[in-house]
Amino acid sequence: MSIQETVLKIKGAGDLSRVILECALLAVLLIIGFVLWLFWVHPHRTPSTSAVIPVTTVPIKLEISKPHPATVGNSSKNFVASKTGKVYYPSSCKASNRIKSKNKIYFASEQLAQAKHLTLSKSCK
Repeated sequence: MSIQETVLKIKGAGDLSRVILECALLAVLLIIGFVLWLFWVHPHRTPSTSAVIPVTTVPIKLEISKPHPATVGNSSKNFVASKTGKVYYPSSCKASNRIKSKNKIYFASEQLAQAKHLTLSKSCK
């Protein structure tokens, strides 16, 4: 290899045709990949009438009923607790609103709540 060839190789002047060839090859591969993706994701098929599934509607009767609270004692709801918790709240306490309605247990008095080994909430005294 001559000195002039070595200098041209170091400067990269002789690699211009190689760069153009690599770019053209990359462009061709991208086009092929896009065309394959297009047919893989969006196949061009005409829908046949035998593939159509008839849709029927069925009326559904929904009954919305009031929740049945588990009351202890009389029907008075002065205190509330969660079925899964260890704390009871006065019904007027905002913290009692965090209990899901399906988990609420109502008590007529503090004594009935304490008889279930529940303690009064510190946030609602």
